[in-house]
Order: sequence, then C-alpha cells, then structure tokens
Amino acid sequence: MVALPEDKVATLRSHLRGKVLLPSDGSGYEAPLHLFNLMHLAKKPLAIVQPSGVSDVIETVNFAHEGSYALSVKGGGHNSAGRCLVDGGIVLDLTNMRSIRVDPINKTVRVEGGARWADLDFELQRFNLGTSGGIISSTGVGGLSLGGGWGWLTPQYGLAADNILEFDTVTSEGKLVTANEKSHSDLFWAARGGGGNFGVVTSLVFKVHDVAPKVYGGFLVYPAAQFKDVVHTQLKLELTLPAKAVAWPAIGHIPPEFNRLVLLFIFYEGTEAQAKEVFKPFFDLEPVAVNAKENTWAAHQKSLDALGAPCRSYWKSGLVTKVTDELIDVVIAQMDKAPHHPVVMFESYLRNIDKFGGNAWPHRKPVTNIFFNNGWEDPAQDNAVIAWTRESMQALSKYFVGVANNFDHDAGSGAYLENKARLAEIKKKYDPINLFRNVPNPVDQA
Repeated sequence: MVALPEDKVATLRSHLRGKVLLPSDGSGYEAPLHLFNLMHLAKKPLAIVQPSGVSDVIETVNFAHEGSYALSVKGGGHNSAGRCLVDGGIVLDLTNMRSIRVDPINKTVRVEGGARWADLDFELQRFNLGTSGGIISSTGVGGLSLGGGWGWLTPQYGLAADNILEFDTVTSEGKLVTANEKSHSDLFWAARGGGGNFGVVTSLVFKVHDVAPKVYGGFLVYPAAQFKDVVHTQLKLELTLPAKAVAWPAIGHIPPEFNRLVLLFIFYEGTEAQAKEVFKPFFDLEPVAVNAKENTWAAHQKSLDALGAPCRSYWKSGLVTKVTDELIDVVIAQMDKAPHHPVVMFESYLRNIDKFGGNAWPHRKPVTNIFFNNGWEDPAQDNAVIAWTRESMQALSKYFVGVANNFDHDAGSGAYLENKARLAEIKKKYDPINLFRNVPNPVDQA
C-alpha cells in the first residue's frame, strides 16, 4: 500500500488538536477499522484522522481536497456497506466528537457528529426526554438521522430526520455552513433524508419530547407456524394502536439452537399494565416466551443491542404498502433455501409517516419495511449469503414501492425516488468536486 508522504503527515499533524493514525501505529490504527460489519476488515486507509473539533474537520477536508485523496466520514460505523472506510484514502473518524448539550426548557438538544444513541439517550433520560430514531444504542446519531432514521417514538414524532432543527456542516471547500429553515434551506431540506452526501455534519440540533419515566418493551416469542396469525393480528391492531405503541413481527432462526421462531417486538410509552391492555390480542395468542419488561427509556433503548453485535452482514430491504399472505409465503419459501440462519423483520414503525415531512425522505405513505437482517460468522459463506439475499429480493420485488436507504447494503441513489433530481442539483452546489462520494446511497452529480 502506498503511504502518505512523511512531510505531508507532519504538516497535517501540526495543524490538528486531534490524532492522525497511520498503518504503522498498530492497534491504534486497527481499532477504528472494526465496524459493525466485519466483512470490511480488509480495508486499509492511508490515514485515520480523529478530530477534536470543527477546526480539525476543516483542516482534514482541505488536506483531502488539495491532495486529491478519497475521503470518508465515520460516525457510529453501523452502515452495512462499510462506506465509512475508504481503502487507500483518508478516514475522518468523528469518534471523539460526542458532546451533547440538552436544553430542557426549550426542548432541544445539540449533538456532535460522532455521538451514539446511547450517549444521547443517557443525557435526555435525566430530564425524562427523548427523540425519535435508533433502536441499537451503539449506532451513530448523525448517520442514522441524516438517512431518515426511525425508532419507537416515530409514530408520535416522525423520523429522526423530521426532528432535526438545524445542523452545522463543513463543505468540500472547507467552509462551515449552518443549515436550517432560514439559512441554506436547500441544504437543510436535502441532508435530512438525503444523507451525508453534502459535507461533514459536525453537529445537529434536535427537538426533543417528553417521555414517560417508565416504558414497556421487548419481544414475545411464538412458534414459526403462528407467523401468519401474529402478522394478521398485528395488521388488524395497527389500525387502532395509539401512537405511543409499536408492534412489529419478525421470523428467523434464533440462537443458540437456531430454531425458526416468530418474534413480536413491542413498545409502549407507559406502564406494563397499560401496555398489556393495549397488546392483549398478542398475549391472547399465547406466546411461548415473554421477554419484555418495564424500564426507563434509556435502558429500553439498549435492550436490543444484541441485534447490533458485530458480525458479517449483508442488509437488504424493501418497503411495502400492504403485507399479504402471498408475500409471507414468498418470504418463507426463500428462508427454506437460505444457506445460513437469516432473520426477516416486518418493521411497522411508519404508519403515521404521512403526518410529517418537509425534507428529502421520499416515503410519506404508511409502509412496512421488509428487512433481511443477515448475520453470519464464516467468510466462506459470504458469496452464498449475498447471492441468496439478492435472489430473495428479486422474488419479492413486485411488492416493493421503495427502499429505506439506512437498511440496504447497496440501494444507491434510487432510494430517493422523485427527490433524486433536486438532490443532485443541491449536491452539485455544495459539493461540486464530489468529495463526499464515499457515503451510503450517494446522490448522483447533476
């Protein structure tokens, strides 16, 4: 691998408060390369810069621009495609920029670009506040939110992107820009749902909401043969569920025995007694196990972290307006042919999504995300799992009305539908050199 010239490294280091990590630095360099998806361990950047603040970000962007080095930005490192690492380029790792400042009076919070959801939830819990987005606490706030981002509070408050009031970003020209409804409103529209295509987002301001001191959540377990019963019950109940309730089913091979089971994930902002009344039809189906409990909001937000444990991964997803028996049969038929132990989730967070908007997220009809959450350990299975997943998506393609860009390994700019052309124009305005191309679902240049 070609190394960065020593004189250039020395110059860059002299202008930073943060760190510049090189392959010769051993474990210090290797640690940031370990992402959620272990398939990307072979990537070897020329350098990893860990900025301490905005000045370091500007300096690094200018360094990459002037030296014609490929640049990527790493927040939480949870993107399945591993686009936060660029082979033979510069990685801007925001891991040390994680400060959070809560304003409980005005119900806002300012979050630096490297913060994780665990960081944000911890600070908000002090004031019984929360905001929409993120169900795995190690996920980066910035990347998930800019890509749309949904979670347990979405039926009440919309996407994470819908709750962004303002953000600061460093453009490819090394300029710090503040985007909101009044300043750089085109960029404000584009990045909320259009992702990190336009610059390095160094901080975001979210509106936050009162959250009950106790919430109830977890999952119920049923035999695989009851999947249609659970789905039908969920679809019927979805019409009357209060906004503070969420229920979505999944079917998969669950460790340690890898038996195929049905999991029904549930959440209710309130007490266990209230939740069990709301979800009574699911309990009437007599689950074989109940793994749900009353908890604080911040603790509940960590309850599914096992789903985000590092593994080899290839995510694909599709949005559907209606879950039918025919669609379920296709999913089961594909699972019967799987070379590994997949889990397919029917994520139903988005029933009220048409009540929100004003940004680049294009899917504003109530939909369900059919999410192939593949995870495996043996590298020898890589090609077989990827081929099976693509085959499965092709078999389901006639049902899909779009794709959720945070949940697809290679959705591309097609994820933006009718917003694609406008996004391309804004991309050209703020990043004319296409420096920020190593991101999930990059916007095409106009």
